[in-house]
Amino acid sequence: MHPFHPRPAPDVAVVAVVVIGHDDAAHVTDAVRSALAQGPAVGEVVAVDDCSTDGSAGLLDRLAAEDPRVRVIRLAVNSGGCGTPRNTGLDAVTAPYVMFLDSDDVLPPGAVDALLTAAAGAGAQVTGGLCVRRELPSGREVPWEPDLYAAPAVLAHPAHRPRLVHDTLCVNKLYATAFLREHGIRFPEGRFPYEDIVFTARVWAAAPRVALVPDRVYL
Repeated sequence: MHPFHPRPAPDVAVVAVVVIGHDDAAHVTDAVRSALAQGPAVGEVVAVDDCSTDGSAGLLDRLAAEDPRVRVIRLAVNSGGCGTPRNTGLDAVTAPYVMFLDSDDVLPPGAVDALLTAAAGAGAQVTGGLCVRRELPSGREVPWEPDLYAAPAVLAHPAHRPRLVHDTLCVNKLYATAFLREHGIRFPEGRFPYEDIVFTARVWAAAPRVALVPDRVYL
């Protein structure tokens, strides 16, 4: 078996979810709980608070007291971007798989199981699913790159589906942790706009085996 091709069952705790946030007390609890609600496949939720001043840290501490899977990391100085807290969380995870979640978003029910089942079945280092943006206050939902996720697919190399370069999101994907670490794939640190684009470009450049699923995996 290839070292980056772990094949766990969905009911084994093998996924870490890195949740990042700054001054988002209105939403961060829902984000973390959506990760915990994914079920036993999620073995750890690493919540990285980017030096919030609005009480977010206290809410995270409360969640950690309620569920031992939650681990809270506080940055002493605000990083000014999403890259540093994501890197901090990535460095802390111990699970074979990792995904990222922003504090104002949620994981739909069944998202982790759908991604993990596809990853295990295909031996994929990166598995992506459909992300949907819900616009407020209208509630209108807009899918991100829906043609990519219209049907299940397994790609031996990202070049087999050139459209992948248009999917620059990092959050609608499950990654083999060892794959990211082996290739040194990280986010730009500090105040860096569109850090997802850089991270995802590094992912595709490392030539992972990719699985795609039509399931909604991020909202």
